[in-house]
Amino acid sequence: MAHAKDHALNSTSDHTAGTASTLLGTSAAPAVTEVSYGTAAAGSTIVQRDLSGDVLVADNVGSGAAAVNKNYVDSLVTGHRAPVSVRNLKSDAAQAGAPPAGQAQGDAWVVNNWGGGYTNGDLVELTSTGPDVWTVIVTQVGGVVPTGTRAIVKTAGAAGSFAGQGTKIAQKTAIGWSFTAPNDGDQAAVVGEGSIYENQMYIFDTVPGNWVVMGSAVPHNSLSGLDGGTPGQYYHFTSAQHTELAKMKAPVVDAANNVPTEAVLTGLGWVAGDYGFYRTTTNSKSWWVWYRAALNVDSVQM
Repeated sequence: MAHAKDHALNSTSDHTAGTASTLLGTSAAPAVTEVSYGTAAAGSTIVQRDLSGDVLVADNVGSGAAAVNKNYVDSLVTGHRAPVSVRNLKSDAAQAGAPPAGQAQGDAWVVNNWGGGYTNGDLVELTSTGPDVWTVIVTQVGGVVPTGTRAIVKTAGAAGSFAGQGTKIAQKTAIGWSFTAPNDGDQAAVVGEGSIYENQMYIFDTVPGNWVVMGSAVPHNSLSGLDGGTPGQYYHFTSAQHTELAKMKAPVVDAANNVPTEAVLTGLGWVAGDYGFYRTTTNSKSWWVWYRAALNVDSVQM
């Protein structure tokens, strides 16, 4: 196959392994030669070049290493570790001369007839509420969102061009928007300057079917470095243990020296299930009270 490897195919001529069937490279057209080949021996290398000598395809026959073009590769990596401008792209629907009301912080819209102070085609995000503040994340070009802009479509409530596209990666094209459904484990970093999600990395989780912050996707018990100080010194509490500890009140030192009765403790805001220490002095003796469930008081003279 040396003929295919070593020489630029610049005429319609027969070759041992195949025929250069169509010549497209002329002074009025791109310099590209379309080539069809017959059967080639396994391990042979086929090279297709344009008239300038640049390699278009280099295929090692039978190796499974066929060359592909950039567009094909881009289509495969869409949604994988890819940057996006906003996290919750919701709509580009036309408004009645004013920004949309009742939106959640972090919602992103494409401006469409919002009235004074807003420019059609800007990609904006609601970065603050009460009052609403819409921040331009991507500036329009020619009245439309720039081609190549990428965003995660809001999981629920998307409208306009994004209706029914929740959780997908939207990418602006020259003729509209394209959408790519994420796979489990796909990642996206928010890079929109000024977004409340800026610099956050998200990973798509098919259960529950949403994008989650990378850190939150790791089970708590799977984290490393759980101990602090001396190894083995600190431990996780179970849910039940944490609930019980949350009932513990700060120690009370009663300067008025009240007798720690149920009424006194209840007046301090203690309720059934709370516990803690209460210190008072009566008859020149200090009392420590351990308060338990059902408003029972157990006291120990100390």
